[in-house]
Amino acid sequence: MTEYSTGTTEPQVGKPSASGWISIPSRKGWNFIPLAPGLFGGIFAYSVYPLLDGRYVLMGVVFLLFLLAGLVPRAAAYSGLALALLAATLFLNGALDKRPPAEIKTTVIRKAMVCQSRGTHYHVVVSSWRPGRNQEDFEVDPSIYRRAAVGRPATLELHNGSFGLPWYGSISPE
Repeated sequence: MTEYSTGTTEPQVGKPSASGWISIPSRKGWNFIPLAPGLFGGIFAYSVYPLLDGRYVLMGVVFLLFLLAGLVPRAAAYSGLALALLAATLFLNGALDKRPPAEIKTTVIRKAMVCQSRGTHYHVVVSSWRPGRNQEDFEVDPSIYRRAAVGRPATLELHNGSFGLPWYGSISPE
């Protein structure tokens, strides 16, 4: 058995072993792999059927599952399963929703273009039709952003969702 300069029989991360190679632990960092299918599935489901209120809740759930998977290695498989179930629920909520959408008439309050390192995001903020809320913020395509004008009407396609999770379809500035 080889004894290393640290007094242990295990090579240290980033330290050359007796053979000159740098040792990398085999399991560290790999416990996030089970989360990938659920994460990508959730991103896909949210891009096809975006929830009306779920953006920040979903980000919080994903963050907590990643945190749990990072802290407890055995929890990675369960966190991955939970993310996959969440993605399937989001997708089926929209895919199984066969009721006709409600057309909500609203007014554009403001527009915002946010430039980040990950790209440019376009937001249209409209007056809310729901009690207790003043405005609703939607991320939209650049073409919708260009057509939207502050103070002008817009129509939102609102779906109830088969599991009761409302999601929105198209936003049409007039």
